[in-house]
Amino acid sequence: MDTLALTTLPIAAAFDSVFQAPSGGLLAMGWLLDPLRQVERVIVKSTAGLYAPLQDCWNPLPRADLNQGFAGDPRFSRLLDPADTLHGFVAFATGSFRRGDEEFYLELVLADKSCLFHPLKITGAEGREMLPQILAALPLHDPAQDRIVDDMVAPFLAQLPARPRRTRGAQRPIPLSETAGNITAVVPLDRLDHLQPMMALLSGTPEAERLDLAIVMTRAGAGEAARRLPDLFSFYGIRGRLLIVDQTDLGARIEAGLALATAARVLIWQPSALPMAPGWLDVLESELEGLGRPGLISPTLVYEDGSIFYGGDGVVGDNAPMLGYPRGWLTGGAPRPMAAGAAQLALIDHQAMARAGGFAGRLYSDGLAHRDLASRLHEQGFGTWPSRGVDFWMLEDLPRAADAMAALLERIDSALVGKTAGMFSTGRFP
Repeated sequence: MDTLALTTLPIAAAFDSVFQAPSGGLLAMGWLLDPLRQVERVIVKSTAGLYAPLQDCWNPLPRADLNQGFAGDPRFSRLLDPADTLHGFVAFATGSFRRGDEEFYLELVLADKSCLFHPLKITGAEGREMLPQILAALPLHDPAQDRIVDDMVAPFLAQLPARPRRTRGAQRPIPLSETAGNITAVVPLDRLDHLQPMMALLSGTPEAERLDLAIVMTRAGAGEAARRLPDLFSFYGIRGRLLIVDQTDLGARIEAGLALATAARVLIWQPSALPMAPGWLDVLESELEGLGRPGLISPTLVYEDGSIFYGGDGVVGDNAPMLGYPRGWLTGGAPRPMAAGAAQLALIDHQAMARAGGFAGRLYSDGLAHRDLASRLHEQGFGTWPSRGVDFWMLEDLPRAADAMAALLERIDSALVGKTAGMFSTGRFP
C-alpha cells in the first residue's frame, strides 16, 4: 500500500527517475521533504529481495520549488524554512540483478521504527539509449557536480555496456586515387583546409607510396571536399579514399575508417599532427616490431617553439610532467611503456585493437578516447609506447565550444578512466 500518500506526518517524498543498469546498479534522482528530520533510512526494495539503502550515499540538491509547493499543506504549516532548500538528491546504489517480474517500492524508516511505503517505477537502462534522459535530470551547474559525477553518475554509467562499433550510415568509399596503399591511415576530417598541410608534407615521401588515407567526413561537411579531393590527391601524389558518414562523434568516424583497413597495422592520424621529416613510418614500424609484443606506438609531439606537447612519460596531455619543456629534456633510447598513446597519431596492431574492442569503447565523449583505448589494450596484455626516434609537429588545438553538457560528458569520462590512474602513475603497466 502507498502509506506515504496517506500519512498525516510532515513527510513527503518522490522520485523523478530511478534507472537500473543490467547488473543491478541504481541511479536515483528525487526529493524528500522532512523538516522535522524524522526519516532515518531511505531504502529502495523489491519483491525479489532488492535492498538498496540511499540515505548514506546521496548528494543533496536544492529544490526551492518544494517549499513553495507545500506551503499550503497543513502538515507543513510553519515548518518549512525558506533558507533550507536541500530537499532534492541524486544517489547511486549497487543493487542486484533484475529478475523482470518483481515490484519495486520505497521504504522510509522513521525514528520511532515505523515505516512508510511508496510504489516505484524503475526504468531499465539496458544500453546507452537512456543517456539523454539521465543527463537531463542532472544539475549542470551545481558546485558539487564533481562529487555527483565521481560518486554517483560514473559508477552507474560504468555498468552499462560499451557502445557498439557503429559503421551504419557509411556509404561505399569514394576512390581518390587509382591505386591504394598497403597501410590504412584513418583521418577524421572536419574541414578540407585542415588536410592540405598534411598532404603537402606527405607528397614525394616514402609514406606517400605506402599509406592509403581513409578520409572520414560527415555528410554535412563533405560537400566541397568531395569535389576537390580527387584533384588534390592527384596533384600531391597521395593514395586514398573518402568515406562519408552520418555520425559526428570521433569514435564512430574512426570505427568507420577502420572497417576499410586490411593490413596488420593501422594508423590513426588527426590532421593536427604533422611529420617533421620523411621516413617516419618505417621507424615507427621497426620500433614497434622490436618491442616483443603487439600494441600501439606514438611519436613525440612538439609545438612549433620546440616545447613538448606529448612525450609519453607515463601520462598524456595536460597532466604530462614534460608538457611545455624543451624537446631536449626527453631521454632518448628505446621506447618505454606509457599510459596511453597520443590522440593525434598512433600506429596500432590491428588485431590488438580488435581484441580490445575497437577504438570506440566505454566512454561518452571524445576527449579521452585514446586513454580508454590504451586501458583496454593493457587489459588484453598489449602494450603502449612512445617513440624516441620520430618527432611530429603539433598544431595548436582549435578552441572548443563552451558547452555545459559537453563539459559534463568529459567530466564523466575523466571519472571513468580515473580508476586506472594510480597504476599508470607508478609505472606498473600490465
